Amino acid sequence: MSNFDGHDLKEQIRSATDIVDLIGASLELRRQGRGFAGLCPFHNDSKPSLTVNPERQSWRCFVCDLGGDVFSYVMKREGVDFRGALEMLAERAGIVLQKHGPVAEIGSPNHKPTLYRAMAWAERLYHDCLKKDPLAEEARKYFADRGFNEESIQSFRLGFAPGGWGWLMDQVAESPFTPEIMEAVGLARRSEKSDRMYDAYRERVIFTIRDTQNRSIGLGGRIMPGSDDPAKYINSPETRLFSKSEHVYGLDLARDAIVADRHAIIVEGYTDVIMAHQYGVKNVVACLGTALGPRHIKLLRRFADKVTLVLDGDDAGQRRTNEVLEMFVASPLDLRVAALPDGKDPFDFVQENGGDAFNELVNSARDALTYKIEIAQRELRPDSSVHENNAALDDVLKTVSAAALNDRDASNPYKLRMDQVILRIARDFQVPDALVRERLRELRKSKRVIAVPDEPKEERLPPLHSWDNELFWLLFKHPELVSLAMEQFDPSQLNSEQATEIWNAIRAVMDRGLEPEFSRVLDAVEDVRLKTMIVEVDEARIQPPPEPQDCLLKLIEAYRSQVTKAAMNREVAALQSPSMDEEEQLDAFAKILNEQRKRHGISVPTDG
Repeated sequence: MSNFDGHDLKEQIRSATDIVDLIGASLELRRQGRGFAGLCPFHNDSKPSLTVNPERQSWRCFVCDLGGDVFSYVMKREGVDFRGALEMLAERAGIVLQKHGPVAEIGSPNHKPTLYRAMAWAERLYHDCLKKDPLAEEARKYFADRGFNEESIQSFRLGFAPGGWGWLMDQVAESPFTPEIMEAVGLARRSEKSDRMYDAYRERVIFTIRDTQNRSIGLGGRIMPGSDDPAKYINSPETRLFSKSEHVYGLDLARDAIVADRHAIIVEGYTDVIMAHQYGVKNVVACLGTALGPRHIKLLRRFADKVTLVLDGDDAGQRRTNEVLEMFVASPLDLRVAALPDGKDPFDFVQENGGDAFNELVNSARDALTYKIEIAQRELRPDSSVHENNAALDDVLKTVSAAALNDRDASNPYKLRMDQVILRIARDFQVPDALVRERLRELRKSKRVIAVPDEPKEERLPPLHSWDNELFWLLFKHPELVSLAMEQFDPSQLNSEQATEIWNAIRAVMDRGLEPEFSRVLDAVEDVRLKTMIVEVDEARIQPPPEPQDCLLKLIEAYRSQVTKAAMNREVAALQSPSMDEEEQLDAFAKILNEQRKRHGISVPTDG
């Protein structure tokens, strides 16, 4: 079992993960010389700008100025920190991380890799049934009548669960899984009377729910036309793999489009998502049988800066705005609301009007606060009473108060945002902003405040000094020179903090008794920006010197000369003191000159 925090663990995971396989699993890579290239998933790429170096196990996008190793790729793509990337890659490589508490036995209902395999097995059975089994004829007709094409059925892994109580469970005996595994992932239920297991999904079309790593984690099932089952839709229960408050439907397929535009569109149902994608609107997802909540927002913030909520054109759809607005007011996400025409849902709208019209609707969406104010003022008349106006104002402030910030906390990064909200409400309702602030303070006393602070966006590090860049390039290309550099070079002469961090990373690898090869230095840092910088240094177009060691020694001497010159300039500047006469200044200057000559091994001339 691996030590979670050890350097050896990072190297073990890196060694077990081929970067070409990792990146190639999520985007198409094509051979380009000794490496590979593909469309970058982190911007709207039209021609391959992301390159992968299989020899160095590194990647880089020249447009985004991003790069690094397998860890930084997962951190950027999944929107997680280094620990999260480490866990994801360990799980992918089958490496068990040592954590507190008992370790789940392989093949048990608590062993997550087994549960993932069981879900993949069941997904395949349901999908194959829909495609080929005579029992699924009505299901195939249902999807065809609704306008789903073969590409959508394949991409979203749609399926069918036949009627009866044991279609799936009858096949478990021939599988590597137990009935208890099926129960643990929500595919089977236990009878209270007989304690026997039966299928959880019966006579329903199946919608596969996947996580961002394209793994099946749950299912949604819809009744067939003519069924008298009162539950039109059922979703997987809460399991070790699936939580409806933490996942959204379609994110596995929508994620790249969302990241490219930093914009996510949220609709209400499975079929809304599928039809939008079928008509070319790829950044659409849906909640899973529950209202949009804080955990959904946390998930979406990993990939998007803006979210547009597309509401069904009925009264219930309009009311649901209040349920989510207060969370977004407290969040740095830009929430917008698009309301469909009366009686329409996204599925109908897209089919009747096409993807371009749907995009136009989304692009014309109003920000959520404007939408809320319009709803509150909709019933007001020019002659509305003061009481009616105050009631409408209170309706807005009750929503906003859940996210209101302490007026005295000037350091809070969202205070400016709240100040702008207050001024806007005061303007729209034509009341003093002091009154709005006072009413918010009253409401805060009786209502839980929602705070959804966000991590500040990391700025790109400034480029390395040319000498630092050349020094590290030499050490990455010729790791056999690192010992000499450690002996001869004073790292205090480096020109920036980030250069010092790279030096320390090289030193950390040496201290572990390992050769400081490029990939190990990458392992030694966790900051994505620093990983990008290291890859940039490694890929710098520098003419290889015929004698690398001589080049290193000359570079080290140049650093020393720079320090000496700077010291001399400071000393000479000190001679400008008005307290020294001309003769004293000349004597002091001669001493400085002689000292510099001695430092460089030059003999001082004498009278003889």
